[in-house]
Amino acid sequence: MNDPESSRWTDPADLPPPIVYDPAGDAGPPFVSGELPSVVLLLVGDVDQDWAARTAIELSDAWASTGRKVVLADFHLESPVLQVELGGDGLEGVVDLFLYGASMARCTRDVPGREFKFIPTGTYTPDVEAVFRNPRWSKLIDGFKHSRATLVIFAPAGMGDLEALATRVDQALLLGMPRDPDQVASLTLGGATVHGVLVPPRGETVAAAAAMESEEMPQEETSFAEADAVSAPVEEADLPRSQQVEAEAEEVHLPPPPPRVPHPGHRIGVMLLWLLLAAAVITAIGYVVATVRPDLLPWATAPAETAQGSPAPIRAREVPRPLGEPLPYSVRVVAYGSFQEAYDRLRELRAQLPGVLYYITPEDVQGVTYYKVMAGALPSADAAAETRDVLVASGAIDAQQAAGDWSLVQELRYALLLGEMDTRGAANAAVDSLLTRQVPAYPLAVPYTDGGLRWYIYAGAFPDSAAAGTLSEQLRVVGLNPRLTPRFGSPASPEL
Repeated sequence: MNDPESSRWTDPADLPPPIVYDPAGDAGPPFVSGELPSVVLLLVGDVDQDWAARTAIELSDAWASTGRKVVLADFHLESPVLQVELGGDGLEGVVDLFLYGASMARCTRDVPGREFKFIPTGTYTPDVEAVFRNPRWSKLIDGFKHSRATLVIFAPAGMGDLEALATRVDQALLLGMPRDPDQVASLTLGGATVHGVLVPPRGETVAAAAAMESEEMPQEETSFAEADAVSAPVEEADLPRSQQVEAEAEEVHLPPPPPRVPHPGHRIGVMLLWLLLAAAVITAIGYVVATVRPDLLPWATAPAETAQGSPAPIRAREVPRPLGEPLPYSVRVVAYGSFQEAYDRLRELRAQLPGVLYYITPEDVQGVTYYKVMAGALPSADAAAETRDVLVASGAIDAQQAAGDWSLVQELRYALLLGEMDTRGAANAAVDSLLTRQVPAYPLAVPYTDGGLRWYIYAGAFPDSAAAGTLSEQLRVVGLNPRLTPRFGSPASPEL
């Protein structure tokens, strides 16, 4: 990796010239020659996401076809992009690898018809920064170096700590230019080298790409083997879109416009325009006077002042963030062979001990589905055991079934997130409606940084992603869009 200070730049002109690339039409992707490093970042800028996904797939496949083991990972953690093309929705992936201790073998999967392997985004996490700063990076990268493999990170420019991510990256390619130039500067500050810029073959993008090039500058190809060298020129035949770029960049000579014939309403339009301009000028002058010399305008309201007498600073409004904690533990109350029996018992328990969260979750045992009635969503096994004891004291659970210290206490780390509601009443109404459709839904309150609460609607609870697969498919059939996620929120248990 390069020294951050020596590679720092702020002028987009310092980037390699953009190359127009069509993943569907071009004979082969650029940047294939040379030996790949251990970690390559494909940073997706302000560009069509579908084009970026197809480009990442073609690049990874071409690199893998050279004999190098290539693993493409989707770091679009909030809105997965590659899963539309490659699948993997609802399976373990990037988040599980870094935050939940899943193995590389468990998170990596083959792609039919492709040479590379794929890691989807995995389960949902509200803490994206934890992935970018996770200490497991070092061990992961050492494994790729030892096996002479390459990790290709497909990440959006506007999410996460790019400077922290850049410290893990050897080289980077830009798929379109980021909207904020500071995002690219973060790469060089972190130590990554930007070795190329690809743009899609669209008219407005082609023209913008041509404008960024110096006059009559040939397009270039960057070899990954040349870590600190300037890009070497390539032949025009290697760039099938180069003629199109040059044609777009040429000056276009248009015939002179026909003589203009004034419209009858032109004079009236000009007068209205002048009136509007005058009104705008008067408004601006009044604003300045009211701000600088409010004493000249007695009807103007003085700006609010702090205790020291200076105007209060205007601060950007912070977007509220969730503050919930993981809630993997619950108490098994009873199990039935049908959803309706479990639902009837759930309603009885609600009336018997209303201070407890009850929910239903399916479990497949040797091909037979059982519907378990569970109680509580708690952060520890000890808290779950206390909840179990309350249920035993109330008669909801037989004392003989809870004889052991951890009897009936189950760790169900994952759940299917269906949506969220602003109020408890709306959440309860949504859950009741879903239960009548045999959807095993339940609400959990989630506190936010602004002091407010939202209610997340979950379905089921599972020890791993594989156990959630059947219910996830069933919910999609009925038109829902579940997302597998670690269950979190405020603990839901009776007041002990």
